Amino acid sequence: MKISTPGEKLHSMYLRALKDIELFSEVMIEDSDNGDQSIELLLTEAMYSIACCSRAVRQIKPGQGIQAKVIDLKNCLNEGFQLMSGDGIKRLNMYLSDYFSVTRIESRVNSLKNRFETAFNSKKLYELIEDEEVEDQVFDYFLFIDRYACFNNPEDCPVGGLEDTLAKGRNSVDYVCTRLKAIFNIYSKSIVTYRLNTFIPDDSVYSFWFEFQEVPVEDFVYAFEKKLFETAPERMVFKALLQTLPEIISSKIKKTGIEKNLKSLTGILGDQAQEVFGLIAAVVQSPELAVEKSWSKDGDEIELIRAHHAEDLQKEASRLQKEFDGVEKRDVLILEYLLAGDEDKLEDLLKEL
Repeated sequence: MKISTPGEKLHSMYLRALKDIELFSEVMIEDSDNGDQSIELLLTEAMYSIACCSRAVRQIKPGQGIQAKVIDLKNCLNEGFQLMSGDGIKRLNMYLSDYFSVTRIESRVNSLKNRFETAFNSKKLYELIEDEEVEDQVFDYFLFIDRYACFNNPEDCPVGGLEDTLAKGRNSVDYVCTRLKAIFNIYSKSIVTYRLNTFIPDDSVYSFWFEFQEVPVEDFVYAFEKKLFETAPERMVFKALLQTLPEIISSKIKKTGIEKNLKSLTGILGDQAQEVFGLIAAVVQSPELAVEKSWSKDGDEIELIRAHHAEDLQKEASRLQKEFDGVEKRDVLILEYLLAGDEDKLEDLLKEL
């Protein structure tokens, strides 16, 4: 297989930037500032392509010819930008204000993160990681961060006057970094490969490209699980306890929808249940547990805790029957008996499901 030289790779980047400028120029012919923002979209794509060329030139320091061509690209884009109808810089700032807004990005980022959590809970995380479409989606969010860095760097960005808008957009970049950093680590090999092929300089502006080291998937799964436990310990303990039950009982418990209210329900459990919950949580959180959680490996420890507290939990459940009514009573008792491991009482509670 032919290996491209740095010069060939840079030339390919140059041609991409040239193509993006041509696309922008074509739509500029019919520019009417009608609010559809297609021109602004093509403008920012051209800006990004040129910025990528510019930083690559600074990194590999090629001959004067290619450096001059990149300068020509910047000048060409600026000439087209000046011809935009209305106030071009105002239109661009409005577009970037929306593009880098937390409001726009928040639901999309959470949707992706939730997809990984769902895959993890259903033991399909490895399949999701191997999905090329998902990898592309994750990488797009990484390039979202890179676009911000490029537009914020006057050495590379061909258009000025964006400082105030970009300062306000910093929150969205921080949000993506915080929410997806663990997921970015999974694809660190792709990130490093892209960084090397596009000659990204190791400086303060682009330092985030150099923060990722390739992490074995098993290590990521454990780290992901630990993070889930820190943010939702009730959910992880609930999951562990369900897997100690026969499928027919655990499936009925899931049908109640109790998982949606775990945080509030665990807060009103009796003292004994709170203590048992804490003891089982310590077992579930143990770093010695296998990455692929089957929980059966921890069954003995959980059963010992249950056996030691079974009588007290039964007495507590009897008392709580008189303190709650309706669905809340049912759900509290389910948790009490789940912690006690009392399958008979659980079957009685769930017999109508």
